[in-house]
Amino acid sequence: MAALAACRTACDAPVAVLRAVADDMQSAMRVGLAADGQQLRMLPTFVTRLPSGAERGSWYALDLGGTNFRVLRAQLGEAAGEVTRVESCEVAIPAPLLRGRCAELFAFIAQRVVAFTGPEADGALGFTFSFACAQEGLDSGKLLVWTKGFALLDGPGLDVVHLLRTALYDAGSRMRVAVLANDTVGTLAAAHYADPAARVAVILGTGTNAAYLERCSRVAKWPLASSSDSVVINIEWGALAAPSLPRLAADQTVDEQSVNRGEQTFEKMIAGMYLGKIAALTLLQMDAESGELFTASQREALLGGGLSTPLLSQLDNAADSAQERSALASALGSAPSDAALAAAKEVCHLVTRRAARLAAAAIYAVLTHSDAASTIGGTPPIVAVDGGLFEHHAAFAATLREAVAELGANAVLRLTVDGSGIGAALLAAAAQVA
Repeated sequence: MAALAACRTACDAPVAVLRAVADDMQSAMRVGLAADGQQLRMLPTFVTRLPSGAERGSWYALDLGGTNFRVLRAQLGEAAGEVTRVESCEVAIPAPLLRGRCAELFAFIAQRVVAFTGPEADGALGFTFSFACAQEGLDSGKLLVWTKGFALLDGPGLDVVHLLRTALYDAGSRMRVAVLANDTVGTLAAAHYADPAARVAVILGTGTNAAYLERCSRVAKWPLASSSDSVVINIEWGALAAPSLPRLAADQTVDEQSVNRGEQTFEKMIAGMYLGKIAALTLLQMDAESGELFTASQREALLGGGLSTPLLSQLDNAADSAQERSALASALGSAPSDAALAAAKEVCHLVTRRAARLAAAAIYAVLTHSDAASTIGGTPPIVAVDGGLFEHHAAFAATLREAVAELGANAVLRLTVDGSGIGAALLAAAAQVA
């Protein structure tokens, strides 16, 4: 089948292709550090001091990174790098608020913050906001674009910290928003708090992004570069659209059906929000060629919802064919044929492989660009990774590690669970200590 052959070719992603992707990404990084408005935004975060491990006390965070958000309280222990207790509350955002106005969304969030902290709580709060922002200070940033399925009527150009502060005030809260960060910066902060060898952080989940510590002398576009030695850079690498990226016909369809058409090319190839859709569309192409893989109702199921990322993981990791058949039958609404099951298994494996290997190329690019690939006292640097793809999809994680090693990067990929939330609380603590 031509569709399967094309999928095998594009998803193989040999080392030569990965090095070309890494070269294109490094070039885009350099351009993004020199001027605003480039493909990779390379946003200075104003975080010039990561948590040292010496912070103490109880700190709060609000983590808004998708259609759910969390409020948490982190208690820091007496031992360096120790978080002794975390209390949290997770809230689903009602669907209408994802397409309404910011004031309504932030009012809803503030009400839930007060419900968790109590109206008398008077502490510093770190705000993890996992959407691209042009920061104007450690506690100020204007939204650039909504992603991850958000389609609000306003937001771009507005200061999200001001929106939150206003909503908290209106809700009767006394909390102080001390730091604005995205999930990658929070993950880097949490990992660095536990181990100073952490130099890069990556999110590989519903969406994807990375952050790293950059020398200020390299950030030509940042007016405050001369006042600090280094600053954390939010790459916003999901926007990479390099010609070296190995594309599928399904990638174009996924983009056309998205709410941010023409944007986030790299993210739509490697993030969990899109992998199931890519696999489903490829399977439908194969079915159109053969006319015998799926029934009419199964085709409708693939068109309607695609395949979930957890299902991709099951088909790529399960050793029991009965479990695989049952999982696919649940998604399709009826039992698949042997040919359909075999095709689904191979396509899910290939799509996962491409995503993991492209993520490895991007990690390699950041490590080599930032000089983070060098050891610290003989210890390899740590790349902190958060997100469900890395945590729960065993084949993805294994392929990612193999590809990073294949490229020659001397680094340890370490799962950093809940870094986006705890990291924001730690950044609030570090800001107060500073």
